[in-house]
Amino acid sequence: MGLVLVKEVANSIVVDWGSSNFRAYLLSPDGMKQAMISSERGIKSMASTGFANYLCAQLAPWQASGRLPVLLCGMVGSNIGWHEVPYIPAPCSLEQLAAGLYRVAEGDIHGWIVPGLSARNPWAMPDAMRGEEMQALGWQRLHGTAQGQHALCLPGTHNKWVTLQHGQLTGFATAMTGECYQLITRHSILSGDTQDFDRAAFQCGVEQAIRHPGVLHQLFSARSQVLIGELAAEHSHSYISGLLIGDEVAQMQRAGQLQVNTPIALLGERHLCVLYQSAIELIGLHAAVYDAEQCLLAAASYLLEYQGL
Repeated sequence: MGLVLVKEVANSIVVDWGSSNFRAYLLSPDGMKQAMISSERGIKSMASTGFANYLCAQLAPWQASGRLPVLLCGMVGSNIGWHEVPYIPAPCSLEQLAAGLYRVAEGDIHGWIVPGLSARNPWAMPDAMRGEEMQALGWQRLHGTAQGQHALCLPGTHNKWVTLQHGQLTGFATAMTGECYQLITRHSILSGDTQDFDRAAFQCGVEQAIRHPGVLHQLFSARSQVLIGELAAEHSHSYISGLLIGDEVAQMQRAGQLQVNTPIALLGERHLCVLYQSAIELIGLHAAVYDAEQCLLAAASYLLEYQGL
C-alpha cells in the first residue's frame, strides 16, 4: 500500500475501486488532491462481506478528526462489488450521473456510489462500464466543448472507446485487448519470460495488423518468425502487443469510432497511451494524451458539489 499525507484542510474522500486496484483520494474544499492511498486490493480480491471493513480501515487516518463524505466509483458498484448500483443508459451527462448516485451508510462510511453506464456498441451488442465514465465526463468538463464530437480511448485491461457529443457521453465500445495480451503472453504457446519492450517489434506488429486484418491468423507469426530467425525471441511480446493494439485501432476506425475531423484523447497510464498514440498515427490520425487522474477528480468534484459539499 502507498500512503502520502499532506496536512491541509480536507472535506471529502473519493475512492476509485476497480477490479484489480484500490485508490483513495483526500480532497480539499476546492477539489485539489491532498493525499492518496493505493493498494492492489481490487474488487476481485475481496470477500463478499469484507468491503466495508477494508474501506473503514484504509480511510481511518483521514476520518480520525471527523467523518468525511465518501464518493465511490468503479467496480465497487457492480454485481461483484459492495453494493450493486443499476446502470444508467447512455447518453448521459455529469448532471444525470449525479442524479443517479446511490446512497450508502455503514460504520464510518457515509456517502455515495457512482452508477455505471450501459449502451449498445457499434456492433449492436450490449456494453457496460464502471469507473471510466468518471474519467470521460471529467475530461469533458476540463477540456471538451459544449458543441461537436470527441473520441476518447481509455487503455487498460478492458479498453474503452468513448464518444462524447454536446457535453454527453453518447456511446462506447469495449476491447479486451489488455486481458488478451496477458493471457496470450502468460498461458499460451506464445508465453515466455518477462521481456523488455522493443519499439521496432511493436511497430512491426501494428503495421502487420493494420495492413492485414485478422489478428487470430497473425498471432502465430510471433512464433513462426522466431523459428526462422526473422524475430528475436525476446522481442516477441512487443510484436504481439503491436498486433493486438493495431488490430483494435483498425477495428475502431472501421466501426466509425475514429474519424478524420474528430479530436481524439487518450486517458490512462502514460506508457499505454503512448503505444496507442503511435498506432493511431499509423492510420493517419492524431491523438493527445491527458492526465486520467485529473479528469477523474474533476468529475468527482462536480458530483460532490451536486450534493452540496
